[in-house]
Amino acid sequence: MSRKSHLAAKSMLHWLAVSIGNPCWKSKKGGIGEYCFYHQHEFARESAHALLEKIGVLDRSGYFLIAPEELSATLDKTPDELIDFDECLAVFVANTGEYGTHIFPTPYQRCFAVPIEYQQIGDALTQVGYLEPHDSGSAWTDAARPALERAQLWGVGTYEAIGEGSDNECQLFHELKSVPDEIQKQVAALIKADRNIAAIQLLRDNSNLGFKNSKTIVEKKLIQR
Repeated sequence: MSRKSHLAAKSMLHWLAVSIGNPCWKSKKGGIGEYCFYHQHEFARESAHALLEKIGVLDRSGYFLIAPEELSATLDKTPDELIDFDECLAVFVANTGEYGTHIFPTPYQRCFAVPIEYQQIGDALTQVGYLEPHDSGSAWTDAARPALERAQLWGVGTYEAIGEGSDNECQLFHELKSVPDEIQKQVAALIKADRNIAAIQLLRDNSNLGFKNSKTIVEKKLIQR
């Protein structure tokens, strides 16, 4: 495994350990012996548990074998033969959402924007050729297909996620960056209150998007705050 691939796998494994684990462990108030909560019989969580067990982060019963501050060093020392990059990617993508939504959406060639909190992982996946940048976001490459097929996330319908959709929707998401954050928050609040007409008017009057694009953004719920 190349150095870039190891770093990308490490970033995904780190996210899995920190994000789906016990909140006490995540906040570094806990340590060895803390239980990692996950939903039994839920494929995505069980897969994450199995992956973290294989590299020595969790034991078979789901308890952490290391303290939070030891995580980075443990991942650095994990032999390449214990890390299946495509497995890491499949488990990571499967765990970035719930109830049919994914932060890193599929199917193939759907353009999407990587949320800021995932930017480091997105950059790492770009470095190893699994993501490719576009003017209005990112898209999966052919290299990602085996991993996404493994997780049954390749070409299996449309996932409602921030920035995902047609090229036009990706472009609209890109143009939203020019809309003041406070206006976006007000529009999002109106959408949540089922006041779509007011949301469209507010967005139209405070941007250069026009009525049609403002209507698409509101109806597609491209603003989520």
